[in-house]
Amino acid sequence: MLMHTPEKPYVCEICSKGFAQKISLQKHLEIHAKENTEICEICSKGFSLKGNLKKHILTHTLEYAFECEICGKGFAQKITLEKHLLTHSKEKAEVCEICGQGFDKLNNLQKHLMSHTKTHVCKICDKAFSQRCGLKYHLETHKKEKFYVCKICTEVFSVKSHLEKHLLTHEAE
Repeated sequence: MLMHTPEKPYVCEICSKGFAQKISLQKHLEIHAKENTEICEICSKGFSLKGNLKKHILTHTLEYAFECEICGKGFAQKITLEKHLLTHSKEKAEVCEICGQGFDKLNNLQKHLMSHTKTHVCKICDKAFSQRCGLKYHLETHKKEKFYVCKICTEVFSVKSHLEKHLLTHEAE
């Protein structure tokens, strides 16, 4: 899992991929916007790119020309088998109890577990993020909006009527 680093401070909240420039992250996010528009007619699995769907269809139509000698799993392409073999090269001592993904080090598992919890919450719209940098990037989307701030507790609202309703809670105090 890629995470925020000084070299890649812009992190995709969806897949955790890091980017050195904000514009690169924005272009990357376009991929997620198009996710699963290409659907396999055989098994209904979705893909964001037509090329990935074509490769996937090979798994239904071809005999598996490449077989993993360790676990017997078959692959239509040699490169896919080679990538798969890497999964056998390291023992995965740490396993995520939520999704089953394996990790060779405990600290990698701990970083991964953050992806299952969204502890960074936007005070404007209540959208939650697993990483602080995801929230920071999200807050940029609110900069063009008009805000209404409670003068009593400084809570922020994007809709005036929400502030007015909130002010009633202070009257009860």
